[in-house]
Amino acid sequence: MFTKSILFSLCATLAISSPILTSRQDSQEGKRIRSISNPDLCLTVQNGYAAYGTTVEMTSCSQGSGGYLDQFQYFSAVGPQRGQIKLISNSGLCLDAGDQSNGATITVNACDDSSDSQIFTVGTTGTGDQPNLRLAIGSSESQCLDVEKDSTPVQAKPYGSTKNLQAWECHALDDADAAQQYFELVAE
Repeated sequence: MFTKSILFSLCATLAISSPILTSRQDSQEGKRIRSISNPDLCLTVQNGYAAYGTTVEMTSCSQGSGGYLDQFQYFSAVGPQRGQIKLISNSGLCLDAGDQSNGATITVNACDDSSDSQIFTVGTTGTGDQPNLRLAIGSSESQCLDVEKDSTPVQAKPYGSTKNLQAWECHALDDADAAQQYFELVAE
């Protein structure tokens, strides 16, 4: 009986002091990129896996509780910046805007420092504690990430997309569709 008591105490001590990381703890260094025009939607790597060429669309934001979607919604952008935006769960994968033309599909691909389609300028377009952010693509910064306004849900397993994400010419700030290109970075 005495041996069981000591063994149980030892196991409890080890369990408390072990540096076991959950997926939610791992993603603390990144943030979700949430749409301003559709505030319940976040950039999400599709198909339930992250691999070269997998599309990124807009899906319901995870609740940030270490759930399944966290690994596909947390990116390295944490504020205004210029550079690659990496998927936190696989830092070898970066957002990629392909040929950067209007309607170009956004994917994750192998990070390549020489790829202009993987360079994003995350700039503010508002003020306050949580300013609107716009993600301009490439060295010209003439194309932006854009939530396709009239896109429809796509049903897929294990989850589908609610809106399409695309590259599109950056709208003037007073354009009626400018909000389709505004995002915010959220930790939870």
